[in-house]
Amino acid sequence: MQVRTRRQGDLDRAALTISKTGEILPDENAQDRAADQSVVESTRANRQVYYQDFHVSLPTPYADRQFSRTITNGAFLLTDPATGEIVFSFPLPMVALSVRGRYVASYSVQGVQAAYSTKQRDLK
Repeated sequence: MQVRTRRQGDLDRAALTISKTGEILPDENAQDRAADQSVVESTRANRQVYYQDFHVSLPTPYADRQFSRTITNGAFLLTDPATGEIVFSFPLPMVALSVRGRYVASYSVQGVQAAYSTKQRDLK
């Protein structure tokens, strides 16, 4: 039986083993990840993370990076996948001082903690 395999070489790739007929086969090498965890990539053009249909914009120093996103009962967390350091978080339920439709600026979220700071952000 021919099998096309895509192994989890990076955190951003799902481990899938799919047969030629399209059947999904179990992958023993896959790393288990909880349903509330995923890897997100922030680009210079799109520095947003998503939480319950809201687009939370991230500061400029977060561009061109990958983060592990974890949502618990009490917090939304972005961590550095290499070091495990929490680089961005806010308590749940999310309370924002300013919401424009579905868009929320990260600095307007109450209780937000950000590791990569800018001078403008420190002034706010």
